[in-house]
Amino acid sequence: MTSEQNRHPIATRDARFEAVEPPGCRLCGGEVAFALRARDRTRSNTALHDYVACVACGSLQLERLPADPERAYGPTYYTRQQRLPATRVGGWLGWRRVRARFVLWAARRPSLRPFARAVAGRRYGRFEWFVQTATRLDDPILDVGCGSGRLLLRMAGDGFRCLVGIDPALSEETLARVAGRPGLRFERAGPEGHAGTYHLVMAHHSFEHMLAPQRAFAAMAARVAPGGWLLLRVPLAEGEAFERDGAEWAQLDAPRHLQIPTRRAVERLAREQGLVVARIVDDSGPFQLLGSGRARHAGLAAWGPLRALVARWRARALRRAARGDQAAFYLRRPEAPRSDGVQRGDAPQRPGPPHAGPTRARLT
Repeated sequence: MTSEQNRHPIATRDARFEAVEPPGCRLCGGEVAFALRARDRTRSNTALHDYVACVACGSLQLERLPADPERAYGPTYYTRQQRLPATRVGGWLGWRRVRARFVLWAARRPSLRPFARAVAGRRYGRFEWFVQTATRLDDPILDVGCGSGRLLLRMAGDGFRCLVGIDPALSEETLARVAGRPGLRFERAGPEGHAGTYHLVMAHHSFEHMLAPQRAFAAMAARVAPGGWLLLRVPLAEGEAFERDGAEWAQLDAPRHLQIPTRRAVERLAREQGLVVARIVDDSGPFQLLGSGRARHAGLAAWGPLRALVARWRARALRRAARGDQAAFYLRRPEAPRSDGVQRGDAPQRPGPPHAGPTRARLT
């Protein structure tokens, strides 16, 4: 990243971000050094925000935490503009529930996986989360940082029957939508303020917004039952888009992204909490090429109407090379040993993917 990428001739430091100055990396405690200076690309103000990089784990973090994080979002933030799905459960004549049952069953069988993809369509990636974690429709699931709640509402429509979403900034609309609805509950809380254990704990692009990431990760890990899973999806401060675009990288999202980890940082957090890194999936998409203010430097402008198609093709190549700008981490809590010395994992289990050790994969 060049100094030209970080230069803004008319700019001021935002005084709202002078409240806390961390002594080091908020993910591993290592030493940090200045990395880049970025502006808020969603607003017209010229305030700048400094990011530092950890010398040990390579993670990126906002140098000074905000005194009031909510002020960085505002009413136009995308989760506050999302339209919530209709309240009809299961779709017309329950077809969504039938589809979900078939996809979850077929996707666990290699010979039927193409049919599962065809039936699920563009939503197959979502079902893949549950296939990889052997999650059934009646397993308890927690979504940390659920935003508008749209994902859980859609999952309820698919037939999942034990869903909980937590977010400190939940809207009244979301809370009212699920009031009295069985199998779906929302709470205004963060991971540290929530109790209970779950087969699957999910954090979809919420971890990078948390003020105390080490405490938050420990709290999420504590919610995972023995034999259960933590699915962590985050942007990564590595890969081609980050290296090319620097301060103009779309997923930097200054100042809302308080820290952006690397694979190395997440693996370290998992080990500290007794979780096994079973799989890392590069699930990046064309946004890493189309969303950046420097997309013209990726050579896409010359393609005109074919720009989006070319971006999808290039994003697929980056995924295959594990060079995309985000990933899904499948982190497993080992089974607790039984009193007779036999591991519950030795008993027959419901169909699921093999987990012989950490693997790195991509979405094709």
